[in-house]
Amino acid sequence: MASPHTEKKHFYRKTEIYSKYPIGFGIYRKFRALILAESIGKSAPHIRICQPISQPNMKILLKIATETAAWENTPNLHLVDGLIFQSKRNPIDKTLFHTPEQIASYTNACELMESDILVPLQSYHPEHTISEAEMLSELSNHIVVRIPFSTIGLKTTADLASKNIPVNCTGIKNLTHAIIAAKSGAKYISVSMQDIKNITIDPMEFLRDITETFDNYDFGSILTIEHITEKNESAHCARYGIGAISMSIDTLKTISLAV
Repeated sequence: MASPHTEKKHFYRKTEIYSKYPIGFGIYRKFRALILAESIGKSAPHIRICQPISQPNMKILLKIATETAAWENTPNLHLVDGLIFQSKRNPIDKTLFHTPEQIASYTNACELMESDILVPLQSYHPEHTISEAEMLSELSNHIVVRIPFSTIGLKTTADLASKNIPVNCTGIKNLTHAIIAAKSGAKYISVSMQDIKNITIDPMEFLRDITETFDNYDFGSILTIEHITEKNESAHCARYGIGAISMSIDTLKTISLAV
């Protein structure tokens, strides 16, 4: 008699498959599908590897410490789905939002990656943030502006969303913050893994709660866990259907090593 696990069905957005393994192997199946998807697609294009309803795929965003970092030669760059620049404000001329070198770096990244490039706003005054964001969005439609979670930040996020300028709302501390940011129109909603560890005894419970809540609604926002530093952290994010994770170049090198 067949095990009840073998009869368990997993429903996907476009098709349906049957699980051949106990449910405890769920994370194994997901990662194996991600690893083999490309090779299967090339050798047997009629076979489709479908992703779960919660997310079409988990993005990996590479954090760039400075605009001069040599990220173009990063090993396994093909695994990266976007970049996060951590540019600093100009300490001399605070009215200069971004230096010419920074602008050149953003433009170059957009051309090379052809994917989302997340750039922090540098404005000190709230009234300048809209004009700065508009200036950045004119560089490429791949630019996503990063705005910290705050009362003013939420208002700016909503204003930019109405202009079809994508926003990454950062500094999210809890589920309520995430919901408010999503309702304000943020494309990416970022929570730091370090913050998760600081505010809860069980980080995995937080990941489960936030993904289950977002699955109840059609916010259209991408849940992003930043500052991933360990292999198991990325695996847990994939298990709970987190939309994107970010990590440094060194972390990407480490988790990409063969076991």
